Amino acid sequence: MCIEDSYVPADLAPGLTEADWGGSLYEVLENRFHTRLNRAEQRIQATVLSAAQAGQLESVEFGPAFDVTRIGYDARSRRIEFARSIYRGDRYFYDLTVYR
Repeated sequence: MCIEDSYVPADLAPGLTEADWGGSLYEVLENRFHTRLNRAEQRIQATVLSAAQAGQLESVEFGPAFDVTRIGYDARSRRIEFARSIYRGDRYFYDLTVYR
């Protein structure tokens, strides 16, 4: 469904790569490092898949995709995550509700 690379500052989560990955990144950050994602800013843009991405996602080269960049913050507004994800555009969509 997607390829995601996620980066966390080493000083906020020392030993993160050795964590027990029975849950999500956010569960590990909260339960082991007492760091909780409070909000995130995301940018979504249309793109196409490279040959390597298409192979990983079992799709076609130049197939439609979403390129999503996210910066996550804790309650003190510290950056706790930078993530970049590539989603298959033919299997994923975004629903938004907009209020006046």
